[in-house]
Amino acid sequence: MNGRMHNPRARSDFSSDGAFTLVESLLVIAIIAILAAIIIPVTQTVRTRMAATVSQSNLRQLGVLFQQYQANHDFELPPASHSYDGRRMVWDHYLAEYLEDDSEIEALLHSPADTLKRRWNNQEPRTYSMVRANGLGVAATSRKKEAPPVARGLNIPEPMKVLLLVERSSDTNVVFGDSVAVTDNPNQQLTHGADMYGGKFNYLYMDGHVEFLNPEETIGDGTMAAPGGGWTIRDTD
Repeated sequence: MNGRMHNPRARSDFSSDGAFTLVESLLVIAIIAILAAIIIPVTQTVRTRMAATVSQSNLRQLGVLFQQYQANHDFELPPASHSYDGRRMVWDHYLAEYLEDDSEIEALLHSPADTLKRRWNNQEPRTYSMVRANGLGVAATSRKKEAPPVARGLNIPEPMKVLLLVERSSDTNVVFGDSVAVTDNPNQQLTHGADMYGGKFNYLYMDGHVEFLNPEETIGDGTMAAPGGGWTIRDTD
């Protein structure tokens, strides 16, 4: 022996082969967990905002199609739902006439935030619904062969305050489908779609502009079950 004593404290915190010690490994795991806790919510927020933006773009384009239809039909809106020639016709059918093929209307009618599985796998999902508001809104429906009397855009005094389309996720809301072609109140929106954007929804107004709102902001002096405000043609204050 050369008389020199071995000092255990002289050993590096790293092992001789460069591996992490247990403490270092736990520290790395903790840092990764902290970063994940920060990044994941931010990523989800970005995705939600992107989906909301896509939906807003869809609604604006649908608003243009509604305006085209009105321009060709004495400024009347299309029927929201009625029987015709042995089948149910809905507002999507009328708008699709202004596009090249059904794939275009299918793309416009769906928000990427609407991920609810549909009851029928062979039908494309539709996120939007015309506002009927129990007969007080712009949408007109009928079970008879004749088309129902429809609202005329020129007769609405403040179109910038009247809702035309709302977002409503439902397992029966599908393209060209009669079910959920219309919506009567915000409670129906909340049945499935409350998680799409954290409780808010996109709303298309008669003048073509879109707003991102809490449902409570749209009902005026009414209630969630019997809304006023933008839901009705009469109550536009």
